[in-house]
Amino acid sequence: ARIFVVADWMLRQIQREFDAAIAARTIVARHGVDLRLWNPGDRGGGEHQEEGPIRVVAVGRLHPSKGHQDLLRATALLVARGCSLRVEIAGGGPYAAELEALIASLRLTGVASLLGPMSEEAIRDLLGSGDIFVVASHAEALGVVYMEAMALGLPVVGTTTDGALEVVEQGVCGLLVPPGNVEALAAAIEALAGDPERRRAFGR
Repeated sequence: ARIFVVADWMLRQIQREFDAAIAARTIVARHGVDLRLWNPGDRGGGEHQEEGPIRVVAVGRLHPSKGHQDLLRATALLVARGCSLRVEIAGGGPYAAELEALIASLRLTGVASLLGPMSEEAIRDLLGSGDIFVVASHAEALGVVYMEAMALGLPVVGTTTDGALEVVEQGVCGLLVPPGNVEALAAAIEALAGDPERRRAFGR
C-alpha cells in the first residue's frame, strides 16, 4: 500500500527508476534520535574543556567503505604539520587488522586507537567527551550517527555522500568534503581544531 524511504535522494531514485504508480505510493519517513538520551547536557557545545590534544572521535563499522583509513591518513598529515590530536575510532568489523597495521605504518601509535565495539551508552560518553566528530564514509545512505553527534552538541566533519547532504548543513553545523579526499579531510579537521569558537558555533 505504501513504500517508505528515509531520505529525499531515495525518493528521487524511485521516481527515476520505477513507474509512476510506485512513485506515487512512496513516502519519505525520516529517522530521528531520542533527545532524552542524545543531548549535550553540560558538555559545552563543542568547547575544548581541558589542556591537551584535540579529541577527534569516529563511530562506524570497520570496513573500507567507512573511510577510517582516510581519517588515519589525514591524521598523519596533521601530526606532520604539528597538530596535537587524539583520534579514537569506535566500532568492530572485518577491517580491524588492516587499520591496526595502518596505524603502525603511519607511526600513529599513541595518537590513534581502535576502541572496538561499544554499547550505545559508552558511545554517548565517547562523543560527549570529544571535540570533533568525523565521518569519512565513501557512501552513507542517511547517517543517523551524524544526528546523534550533533544532538550531543558536537561539530562534525563528514563527506558529501547522499545522506550527509540531507543531514549536515555545510558551514553551519559541520564541514563536508569529497569522499576519499584525504587532504580535504585533513584541512577540514585542522580548520576546526584551530578554531574553538567555530567549534562552539557548529555545536550550538
